[in-house]
Amino acid sequence: MKKTKIKCLKLSLLLLLFSLATACDNREPEVYEEPSIQMLYGKYRLTKIHWTGYPVELNYDKTTYHVIQREMEEKIGYYEPNYIANVAKGESYEDEDYTVFNVTLPYPYFFYSEDRWYCSCIRDFQMSLTGDNKFFELGGLNCPAYPNYLQSNDLFLAGIANVGVVVEAFEDESFDVRLHCVLPYDNPYNNEQSLNYGYFEV
Repeated sequence: MKKTKIKCLKLSLLLLLFSLATACDNREPEVYEEPSIQMLYGKYRLTKIHWTGYPVELNYDKTTYHVIQREMEEKIGYYEPNYIANVAKGESYEDEDYTVFNVTLPYPYFFYSEDRWYCSCIRDFQMSLTGDNKFFELGGLNCPAYPNYLQSNDLFLAGIANVGVVVEAFEDESFDVRLHCVLPYDNPYNNEQSLNYGYFEV
């Protein structure tokens, strides 16, 4: 997920700094704070969808990918304006220092027919992933959740073992949502299908 309007903000800052450089030579230097999770607060949009397991086939064009966003974009149900996130202070924890990642994410929906799983369309789901700021770890899996979706007819949701947030650097103003889950793998050599475990990263 990438913070929205970041290009506009950077351009505005460059123009502003240029105009102030000649007029404010005597101003006091600014004091910069340590990078913190508050730098992530704001609205975000989806920029990538990556799968770490065996490459998968979703649109049945006889090609498989790890970066599966293009495959999902060509399926009914994929609607990019829906896939957004908001990062803010956790309202349910007024006495504690928590952050909540509210996300809406797309996923492939599969149906089962003649001993195989087929992707029929793209659906989406929403989650609020909340974590204690004191234990937030850059590069690690934060705000872990264990959905335990019990309806086995939805292969993707039922196969999610855990969900979490990964942030490499607060100043990057971006983050990944990582799901440990399962997708079907169609072996191109023998046409057999097996369940394919890996990480679905957006």
